[in-house]
Amino acid sequence: MIRRAARTISTAAVRYDLIGWVFLVIAMGALAVALLVPSQIEVQQMAHHHRRLGQQVESLRAQRDNYESLIASIDRGDANLLTRLAWRELHLKPVGAVPLDDALPEAQADPAGVDQWTVDPDLVVADLAPPPPPDTLLVDLSSGRKRPMLFIAGALLAGCAMLTTLRKPTAPGTQAPP
Repeated sequence: MIRRAARTISTAAVRYDLIGWVFLVIAMGALAVALLVPSQIEVQQMAHHHRRLGQQVESLRAQRDNYESLIASIDRGDANLLTRLAWRELHLKPVGAVPLDDALPEAQADPAGVDQWTVDPDLVVADLAPPPPPDTLLVDLSSGRKRPMLFIAGALLAGCAMLTTLRKPTAPGTQAPP
């Protein structure tokens, strides 16, 4: 019974050329990996770059709104803001006023000017470097110096598939020539 099943499977493999199809499927898989994985990595890097640029656009819009608010407060003549600007930017202090920065050590004093009210430093300086690609065997094989070898292997497997299918078909019950 096992011999009969093995004979049936081997007859089906010869008749439908399963070995050639296996080589062809493996070859197409190797070529697809060599072509698609580097493109997918580039797509992921571009998506990351797009997200980071979107964050910068939002932070720059917020910064513009803060500058417009600052200008509107100056135009309104906000006394508190004008006093703070005079102290910070012009180094003018009202008579009898004691600056709070004198009580702090120099390392703790805030050196920022108007930007302290308008700029969020964490959002403006966004890292645009894309994340590294995953460190996997598939990425290693399909990119860099090993990529041409994967193309060659796929082409060789496709060639083996073609060679196995070029055999002359045999009639049932006859043996194929060696």
